[in-house]
Amino acid sequence: MTISKRKILMLILIFLWLPAYRIFAFIPGDIKTIYVVRSIIEIFIIIPHFKLLKNKKILLVIAYIILLCISELINYKKYVHINDLIYTIEHSLYILSMFVFFMSLNRKDWKLFFDDIKIVAIIYIMGTIAFSIPYIGASNIEELGIEFFVGSRAQTVQCLALLITLLLLGDYLYNGKPRILSVILLLISILITVFYHSGQGMVTWCFIGMMQFLLRKNKNLLSKVFSPVKVMGVTLILNVIIVFQIYQKIPLIVWLITVFLKKDISITGRSQLYSYLPSLYDKSPIWGFGYNNTVVSDALSSIQLGWNSAHNSLGIVMFESGVVGLVAYLFVLYMILKVLFNKYDKDTMLIYSLFIGFMISGIVSGVLVSNYYWMICAIALGLYGRSSNSIYS
Repeated sequence: MTISKRKILMLILIFLWLPAYRIFAFIPGDIKTIYVVRSIIEIFIIIPHFKLLKNKKILLVIAYIILLCISELINYKKYVHINDLIYTIEHSLYILSMFVFFMSLNRKDWKLFFDDIKIVAIIYIMGTIAFSIPYIGASNIEELGIEFFVGSRAQTVQCLALLITLLLLGDYLYNGKPRILSVILLLISILITVFYHSGQGMVTWCFIGMMQFLLRKNKNLLSKVFSPVKVMGVTLILNVIIVFQIYQKIPLIVWLITVFLKKDISITGRSQLYSYLPSLYDKSPIWGFGYNNTVVSDALSSIQLGWNSAHNSLGIVMFESGVVGLVAYLFVLYMILKVLFNKYDKDTMLIYSLFIGFMISGIVSGVLVSNYYWMICAIALGLYGRSSNSIYS
């Protein structure tokens, strides 16, 4: 069996866009080397497809990126420095190149991509198992701060959720149903999530499972309850309830946290962290503090070592680019959800359910500003947001 150069290049690109901590720890210069190599590749991806930047949907993404860059410039030398400017440029290229890349793929390229995802999923799951074995039996695994194969507990679970979703998506598109290998890897990923005591991961898998069940049993209920407007509205309300600690007065949410997810009522200390955020954010509410800022870490890490970010996705967006950036970000999110919901099939609803899982998990994490989030956004738009380039064309 011959392996094409394009397949190998695409595989390398996936590894660069979804970096595994244990793989890249061996590269000289570590993350900086990855950023340099990735930036060069991203520029070469964007240039030949420059016309795609005029696409209305990508223009929304560009608007968010521009606001992020403006915030960085406004806060330069005050809250961010030269290295942060460099990271902002790479981050912008990273987001933009993924949208351009996935919107430019033809049907043959998509097949190569999903074949490569299978390879990456197997490697990452096997690597995760290997680096988790020494901690079997540890009752406090969430307190150890371990970097596993992919990264932290949260990063590992988020990455595996993305890879398994893409694996199943490829099965639906090319096989019509899940393959045995995909089901096995799904079950292993769920077991890893349980082993890591990851509440975020369990919530994500529950939403994926629930929505796939509803899709088969009651499509009408699914379309009424989980429309983009309702999903966005409920998620925003939940963010307010959690961040301002109103949830402690709601028995159902308390039960979900303490009994179902087996977490303490403070959500492992996040409620105390959230109480400090409004006074910090008030220092720059319109434009935020710039990408990669350390405002929260500088102010709060001396109180608790793990308080190095807002631990809330929308909070992180607001700290990075203020209320103007948040508005642009929410427009992008709504646009992606609407593209998926308008197609309304078992494959689009699979990605849609991952989005909802990420949105709920993002209330207590930064998953909605992670590599995994931006990749699934770009894939969703590439597959379903441009009819002339659709996989169905």
